[in-house]
Amino acid sequence: MTRFSLALGVGLLSLTLLPASFLRAQQPQLDALANVLVGKIQKSDGHLLQKRIVVIDFPLQPGEINALGTYLADQLSGALLRQVGRFEVVDRKELHACLHANLLSPRDLQDVKRALWAAERIGANLAVLGFVIPSEEKITLRVGLLRTSDAKELTAAEVSLPLDDMLKDLLTKPLPWPSSAGAAPSPDGLAVSCEEVGEGKAIGAFEAAHVTLPRCIDCPNPEFTEDARKNKAQGSVTLNVVIGADGRSLSIYLVKGAPYGFNEKAIDAVRTWRFKPAMKDGKPVPVCVAVDITWRLF
Repeated sequence: MTRFSLALGVGLLSLTLLPASFLRAQQPQLDALANVLVGKIQKSDGHLLQKRIVVIDFPLQPGEINALGTYLADQLSGALLRQVGRFEVVDRKELHACLHANLLSPRDLQDVKRALWAAERIGANLAVLGFVIPSEEKITLRVGLLRTSDAKELTAAEVSLPLDDMLKDLLTKPLPWPSSAGAAPSPDGLAVSCEEVGEGKAIGAFEAAHVTLPRCIDCPNPEFTEDARKNKAQGSVTLNVVIGADGRSLSIYLVKGAPYGFNEKAIDAVRTWRFKPAMKDGKPVPVCVAVDITWRLF
């Protein structure tokens, strides 16, 4: 089933590197947290002959990923590597390479099943997942150590870090993640742009602009992938799509992705779709819409 709505666009942003003073201030707390996780890894799961652990990017509670969560994940991974014993720490570059290859982003890993799927794809059988809770004077990082095969939580821990100026700065920085592989520059002069509408404001944005919604003429559903069939997996993908005055998809941006090759199938399908274009004053105009595509097993 395919449903149309409107959503915000996705930008390309950069990350500012942190100075050594920040690392010295926060490292003892992160080393202590790593020590707790290492102790549990060494004492449990004797049936895992080779223990490979990866740290997943941390969202802010209630769920937004930004530069702080990604950076803290990098730092905790480094702290684990310094205390490495009878296990291996998977380089987080491998995790992000896996996300790029599957048209995913750290935002998609807030779903535990997707996070563990990605961890297994890079050969990790243990994963550290968690979230960041900011307050006026500190941030709290809560993490859990999960086994990827069955999502069993082996231990949980948390650490508090003083909310200094550097952490405050990171809290305001968005996720430094490139646009999806299906993206192309949006044309100028959109009658309704992705930036003009937010969640729940789609109809109002079109009404305010006196523009009709585009309508599907030929929009076949994407197929299941072989990987999804093999794993009996379902999934959903959200795309921002700029539909031109000719009714064709001009730009496609991945907003919310899914594993098992669903993203590629969705983007490839939408590229072929044909619409009755949006209309303003009796003339076709380009607009931005969001397309939700869901695969279900019956």
